[in-house]
Amino acid sequence: MSDKTIADVLQENFKCAQCGECCRVGGQVRISLEEAQEIADYLCVDMSDVASFPFQVRDDFPGTYFLEVTSPCFFWNKLEHTCMIEEVKPAQCRTYPFQCLTDGDCSFEDACVCPSFRRTVVASLMAPVED
Repeated sequence: MSDKTIADVLQENFKCAQCGECCRVGGQVRISLEEAQEIADYLCVDMSDVASFPFQVRDDFPGTYFLEVTSPCFFWNKLEHTCMIEEVKPAQCRTYPFQCLTDGDCSFEDACVCPSFRRTVVASLMAPVED
């Protein structure tokens, strides 16, 4: 019998469909200061201009911005259905629907909105069990 968990199967088999569904739901995206600087550089704006973005700073998370994601995300290009900062998007966006913590543990973040995640779950549940 295989020692693989459902999380292992999902991480091995998950393929993002680039549908942007995750960019069109509300929530918060954690953005490190380094990521904020990369975004500012990519958009050719000063770091001081980042204050015009819908970022929040919270006392309980020093050195981290929180992007308040309305529907759709501030950086979602509605006309082209793409992320305006695709090349420098924050780690939380790059790894969605997996939320990986600093200790290497991963969980699934609001995965029900992700069609690729749902397909992967169904496929893994219907796959034959290895002996």
